[in-house]
Amino acid sequence: MISVILPTYNNERTIFNSIKSILNQSHQDFELIVINDCSTDKTKQIINSFDDNRIIYLENDKNIGRSKSRNIAIKIAKGDFIAVMDGDDISVPNRLSKQLKYLIENPKIDLVASNIIFFTDDKVKGISNVKIHGPKNLNFFLRPIGLPHVTWMARKDFFVNFKYDPSLLVTIDQDLLLRSFKSFKCSLLEEPLVFVNEPKKIKINHKLKQIYVLFLARLKFMYINKFFHFLPIIIFIFLISSICYILGIRTNKIITNSNQQYQNLYNKMVDKN
Repeated sequence: MISVILPTYNNERTIFNSIKSILNQSHQDFELIVINDCSTDKTKQIINSFDDNRIIYLENDKNIGRSKSRNIAIKIAKGDFIAVMDGDDISVPNRLSKQLKYLIENPKIDLVASNIIFFTDDKVKGISNVKIHGPKNLNFFLRPIGLPHVTWMARKDFFVNFKYDPSLLVTIDQDLLLRSFKSFKCSLLEEPLVFVNEPKKIKINHKLKQIYVLFLARLKFMYINKFFHFLPIIIFIFLISSICYILGIRTNKIITNSNQQYQNLYNKMVDKN
């Protein structure tokens, strides 16, 4: 069985389609653990509008963030595999079946992710083109590790051995990956399996905070593994990334030649009532 973990906070505009995309998966042997992180809008009412015994609803007494929320859900998860999602993202219908099949056929792989489809205001903008690089490759330090967080599916042991850092509110996936990188094996499916909601306006302060936390995680990784020769690169990338976000320059490459295909799929999946 698969345990899908979905933390949500004030996602009243998107949570219905996020949940529906899991309930409508081609693979039906799952539990969906929804953690409402003390939302102040109508998120709770929308979640409770679903009548499906596969949904396990948890509600925090106060807002504690996604790291702690996910750790709480992982503790009660019954599945042998755990999939990650957020309250404003949409999984394609065969996401769970494709990732589960891959992990079963590749028993040495601990975690599998995929590319993603970016959309804004119901319009598909493009597909990510991420790649995985090892720490001996310069690209490892030039950009985030190419495993988009909301596409993760991993064996439960991975999350038991490597928990999210409860002190972090941003870049929690990159921190976890850097802490566990030498102890697990991962893989990336080229096909995009999750629609990711990209806001119209980038919150500069939030992005700068993400960059700073990633910078600290990379410094720690460098120190533990004695990759001191990468220090100038890490500092340089931190500065360049900060400048790019301040100037509104996109730092991730997207592919647009399949936009219509995924727009049609999105329109078919999304409830517009």
